[in-house]
Amino acid sequence: MSGRVLIVEDEKLSRVTLTRQLEDAQWMVEECESAYAALEKVRASDWDVVITDLRMPGMDGLQLLKEIKLARPETVVIMITGYGTVETAVAAMKEGALDYVTKPFQFEEMLARLEKAMSYRALRRETIELRRRLECQERYHRMIGTSPAMRAVFEKIAVLADRPCTVLIQGETGTGKELVAEALHAASSRREGPLVKVSCFALGKDVLESELFGHEKGAFTGAIQQKRGRFELAHGGTIFLDDIEDVPLAYQPKLLRVLQERTIERVGGEKTISVDVRVIAATKKDLRQLVREGRFREDLLFRILGAVIELPPLRERQEDIMPLITHFLEKHGQAKPGLQFSEKAVQMLFDYHWPGNVRELEHVVEQGVSVSAGPVIEPHHLPRYVAAGVDEQSVVSFHLQGAKVVKLPAILDRVEETLINWALTKTDGHQGKAADLLGVPRTTLRQKMAKFLPQREDAEEDADERVENRE
Repeated sequence: MSGRVLIVEDEKLSRVTLTRQLEDAQWMVEECESAYAALEKVRASDWDVVITDLRMPGMDGLQLLKEIKLARPETVVIMITGYGTVETAVAAMKEGALDYVTKPFQFEEMLARLEKAMSYRALRRETIELRRRLECQERYHRMIGTSPAMRAVFEKIAVLADRPCTVLIQGETGTGKELVAEALHAASSRREGPLVKVSCFALGKDVLESELFGHEKGAFTGAIQQKRGRFELAHGGTIFLDDIEDVPLAYQPKLLRVLQERTIERVGGEKTISVDVRVIAATKKDLRQLVREGRFREDLLFRILGAVIELPPLRERQEDIMPLITHFLEKHGQAKPGLQFSEKAVQMLFDYHWPGNVRELEHVVEQGVSVSAGPVIEPHHLPRYVAAGVDEQSVVSFHLQGAKVVKLPAILDRVEETLINWALTKTDGHQGKAADLLGVPRTTLRQKMAKFLPQREDAEEDADERVENRE
């Protein structure tokens, strides 16, 4: 790797020596003995890297750095000095220097820093070009968004798509975590391989181990033949583990081993099987909180935190509501060309807070298309809860696509736990007010908290007492 380098150093011997060493290493180098001369060269043409001394007569290295960032913000600057202090290093970094080297240094050290600088510059150019292209488009793979929040997501997908690290997608229900996984796979060099999707919640703990890792014939009652698991089926491609928080603690060490060693063992088997698979996980919960509660392994959390993509809820990206409405009208209204929402109906959609996010918006648009008889969807064609606010119809949103088994007790428990958490957060931990929000007696709320949130129950009780005392 090589590029155009400008050396700024008032000490002639140091300047000439470094110049000759870099030229011998096939770098294109020019030298200046003052910051003023260097600034003229920077303004006149493009340089990949400027290596400048910190202390020079007249304009010093820090001032030159500031001027370079004004004239050529994309140029990478490496600061060198014989007065290495933490303060000067921090000052240089704050002003935009990429690196900091203290004299005397070995040429190999400087060469390593230069190669790092060139990699950084190439990545920055790629990011700028990517951002420019994304700003010109509304759709990215199957996702739609013009908001800054979604453009940031699109940019991160493009950067991470072909990197081997595990990616964790975080976001509320209905924000599009599966679409992000599809986009990551489609933009990667594994696109020709399989994309295997696993809902850890929908499968249930009784079959999850066998589904993920496979089993041998006779491994358990009903195992009448050998079965390959999802990791084997994803070999050469990508596996998407949705609701990873629902992997039982008992199976988490086995999942950790796959992430660390890329090997599995089928249930009931002794053979170690290598799998070449890229792992993408998704969650709608705070995994760090689950670690604190003892419901998720900390070492597994660190392993899946290779890179994180945060999906914003729809209420925080209202700019995207109209493009999404248009898209869903095209998708579900093909039999009714020209169908539109009235101005009042659109305003209702903007005023609603969308607890089910994009998935809920699609369902609402689909319903409007279905029930409207004329060319315009009016407010009375929309679900009543959209106009009235949140009620029991709109709070809960389910995603059953691909589910083979649904455990009703587990689902009901999760719904109750989610609603209780919502009410307690809404009321700053006041149990009486939370019970009122949920429309249940306080005693019922406490019974539910003892079941679902035993650790939070005591803390909220103390908070409750403090609030009541203040009142």
